[in-house]
Amino acid sequence: MGGSVSSKTNRATKLKRTETIESLLVMGFTRADIILFASEKAQPPWDVSDRTITNYIAAANKNLEKAAETHSEKEMGILLRRLEDLYRRTLGIQDYKAALAVLKERSETLGLKKQSGLGATDVRIHVTHRPDNWNPDDPDQADNRVVFGRTPDGSDRAYSEAEDRHDG
Repeated sequence: MGGSVSSKTNRATKLKRTETIESLLVMGFTRADIILFASEKAQPPWDVSDRTITNYIAAANKNLEKAAETHSEKEMGILLRRLEDLYRRTLGIQDYKAALAVLKERSETLGLKKQSGLGATDVRIHVTHRPDNWNPDDPDQADNRVVFGRTPDGSDRAYSEAEDRHDG
């Protein structure tokens, strides 16, 4: 390739070419594919050296990295907010198994399980549910404490605190 380099390509043209190369990279084009594109498929052909294309590729990669950093932080924030909302909703409808699944997903997303060194059977979560008409003086309405977690056989399970005491 190595055709003649056009004199002083203007800034808008460089920007457009870099954006084009970003798109080509996203589609999986290799450096060789991009060089071929620039010399034969681009309209009009770019008439630039391989080194100039390598510079465009470097600029395109830098732009892609910057976009990934920005988007990953934003996406992490959105994901965590959605998980918090989902957790709140699952507790609201007393779907403790789903709430546990949401907590596990959040923990995995944040890498907490790896950091803590806890195994899957080490996690137990206590939730106290009191209905709106809860009366602390009524013995039939003692704390409706529910424990949910993963049992040694690997199944997720929600059960009463009294049952947990009997299990040992």
